[in-house]
Amino acid sequence: MRVLMFWITSLFVTGVHAAVSASDATCVVTLDASRAIRPVSRYLTGVNLSYYNDLDTLWADKRIPGYLKQIKAGFLRYPGGEETSRFHWEQPGIRGYRDAWNTNGLKGQVWSEKDLQINDSNYMDTLEYLKWCDWIGSEPLLGVNISSGIVLDRLADSLAEIDRWYTYCLKHGYKVKYWSVDNETWHREPSTYIHMDMQTYADAVKKVSKLLKSRDPNVQIICSPIDVIHADQMPKFLALCGEDIDVIDMHWYWNWARATFETWMAHTPMTTDNQWMTTGKTYTDFIREFYDLTKKLGLSRIKLAFNEWNAGPSPKGEVMSAFVHTLISAEMMMQFTEGGLFSACMWPLVWTDDRDVVLQQIADGTYKPDLFYNRSIIDQKPPHGPLPALESFTMFSRMLGGTVVEATCDQSKIPVLAVRQSDTVLVYVLNKTGAESTIKIRMPDATVYTSAEYQVLSSTNVYSDAYTLDKGSCRMGADGVEYVSPKDSFTLLMLKK
Repeated sequence: MRVLMFWITSLFVTGVHAAVSASDATCVVTLDASRAIRPVSRYLTGVNLSYYNDLDTLWADKRIPGYLKQIKAGFLRYPGGEETSRFHWEQPGIRGYRDAWNTNGLKGQVWSEKDLQINDSNYMDTLEYLKWCDWIGSEPLLGVNISSGIVLDRLADSLAEIDRWYTYCLKHGYKVKYWSVDNETWHREPSTYIHMDMQTYADAVKKVSKLLKSRDPNVQIICSPIDVIHADQMPKFLALCGEDIDVIDMHWYWNWARATFETWMAHTPMTTDNQWMTTGKTYTDFIREFYDLTKKLGLSRIKLAFNEWNAGPSPKGEVMSAFVHTLISAEMMMQFTEGGLFSACMWPLVWTDDRDVVLQQIADGTYKPDLFYNRSIIDQKPPHGPLPALESFTMFSRMLGGTVVEATCDQSKIPVLAVRQSDTVLVYVLNKTGAESTIKIRMPDATVYTSAEYQVLSSTNVYSDAYTLDKGSCRMGADGVEYVSPKDSFTLLMLKK
């Protein structure tokens, strides 16, 4: 079980945090909360579910749903990632990565007698999912399977299945607005059910859009048309079906197969570069360029989503610590917000390839985590306790629905983000200097703030999963506030008028 330590600072001088200790660096953040830049979407703290991993037994005591409520999860992407491409909502008892329609081995589909007989009512079905969305306060996001129709030449059956799904939701009182068309159909990996060329996928998207928008013109169609490596193909796809879609979804795993604390520290700001491409562009750059493109094409109503994202795996399958993952994902989230992203869903919430095998390995002590161990807000190993990313996501949840305002830092290794939320300004600070740093926030309206509180996530050993959540007050003066930022830390400052 993860070691979770909370402690509240005891260094106070007349009730104010004593930010006078020596530090190895000083930086100045210039903040102007009167200069609004862009709104913050309420859909940035979403997660990916997996209908056959997020079992009823895991959710029954409301602990995991409670974590999702805590982070104000905007979208819960269901049924999940690649399993969407085989999913049949009327048969949720079939194990993920199995297509109940395909029993003849087409496209490498592997069946066993056990698969044919599976009827596991413990898997999360549609109505259970929708009720949890209600309880948590999340917007439903359903992923329709068009791959089965293409693979088996049963496209009409796939469309009819989608229509029945919409009717089922409506019958139970859920007018689902957001529908995603399949998963990564552009991918050529063995795990991908089928590779569709752009024209085939665009044609399928148009059919799904026509169907669902005939039921409700306010339905929003989300599609994932291309690999981010080939983002230059975006104009071609938008020319094919731009009028039929509402959201483009692209998937990002930072620095795949090279994600380590050292590589993250060496890249400030972090960029979208990975083993396949070198662009030198940040996620903020990528988002802004997308919106520049859609505006140029007269399609500015189309929004951009990263509904599958995370830090990539480390070299040679090394296990990244939960705290390093928290720092990396925090910088990604800061860039998503700064760029004006519509929605983001971290992958995964809970993921194990074969639950029976994993549980046995845990029992006999031979369990080895997969590539995404620790890359979540909760532990992938039972009893699925909180990881430090749950705390960073909770910090980010405070900014949802607010407004990004102008904030700059004179140190490139200290990324900052400021969001105005009612009478409070939230300032997010990431310390990548490798040393303790005194942060001085200077602002033209400093005298109007009556309090300045902070929450800071830090660790005495970033290679461990242990962390500290420290809370306290900053020193306030006529020209701004000051506090000492621990090395390798993530901080939320709350300046209240």
